Amino acid sequence: MSGRERFVIRATLYARGVYLACLLHAWPLHRVTARVRRPDRLGIRADWCVSPETAAELIERLFGRWTLPFTSRCLVESLLLFALLHPVVPQVRLDIGLKVEGEYPFSVTGHAWVSVDGRPLLARDRTAPSTFRSVMAVSGSRHVFPLQRRGSVWAVR
Repeated sequence: MSGRERFVIRATLYARGVYLACLLHAWPLHRVTARVRRPDRLGIRADWCVSPETAAELIERLFGRWTLPFTSRCLVESLLLFALLHPVVPQVRLDIGLKVEGEYPFSVTGHAWVSVDGRPLLARDRTAPSTFRSVMAVSGSRHVFPLQRRGSVWAVR
């Protein structure tokens, strides 16, 4: 792959990340997750993704250097990585979790991560499944987890 091709891939992925960051401010989360579940992969070519580990490495390197405007980086990175992988890796899963600490007033922290066969892809997410309680999960296969609303939180069962 030439330097020009690598630049085009990185620029395209970063532009899609900014697009997702903007969507997160305009749409509710369930609409954004429905958007990344579409088979068009946000217009990202399928041959850019050799393996889940390679895609995770690329996303981590790309967004580790550049800060995304408007929103938390972990959510945008996870949404983008999920959009990149879900059509070709049916075992991929996007989790959005919360951690509540202390007594009233509570401290609530949120985090998003992508896993394949239960193993988080990004290095910083290795402890996320044990640290955060998943409140929303989206599977790579449209037939495994239909989107449902549970109380005030959208959930996937």
